[in-house]
Amino acid sequence: MELVVGSKWTGETVKDGCVFDYENGGPFIKMFFDRPTEKEIEDVRHGKLQMGYYVRDNAIFIVAKFGHIEWVDMPFNVRRYERLAASTLDLSLTFGEKEGLSILIMMVDSHDGTIKVLRQISSSHRFAVGLMKEVVAQASMPYNDMDFQATVDSVYESLMPEDIAARADVMFRIK
Repeated sequence: MELVVGSKWTGETVKDGCVFDYENGGPFIKMFFDRPTEKEIEDVRHGKLQMGYYVRDNAIFIVAKFGHIEWVDMPFNVRRYERLAASTLDLSLTFGEKEGLSILIMMVDSHDGTIKVLRQISSSHRFAVGLMKEVVAQASMPYNDMDFQATVDSVYESLMPEDIAARADVMFRIK
């Protein structure tokens, strides 16, 4: 599927929220806002970005803050994606001394499905190496969706997205 700003997103959507996915091309953050404001669009398109991850048991929480938008969090477990767990994902990625992980960020107006923003970033080297280490560890663990959801619920009972960000194992910034 070709992604173009102004075209319709034909994939799965949520009303308001963000999803961290791992497509064949790599990490992909899908942000769904119901009628995003011009300021929100600009914050995602060109705004300062803080991103990190926090690991709790069998869940990796990707956290991100774009400009003035509040922190968002995206729970992830590679085993939830059969297509990835079945070796379509290259978990052996290695990074040069200063290389990061290329991450595609897309903002969709969930009201009408219009793609509002496409932004490609490169993470810090430390984030890339650490996240891939955690994903490889997840891929080798047994997986149960109820256990994963219990972990996510447990975190959400006590932590807001900004609290998860404050506990991040690794964080990087793009100005």
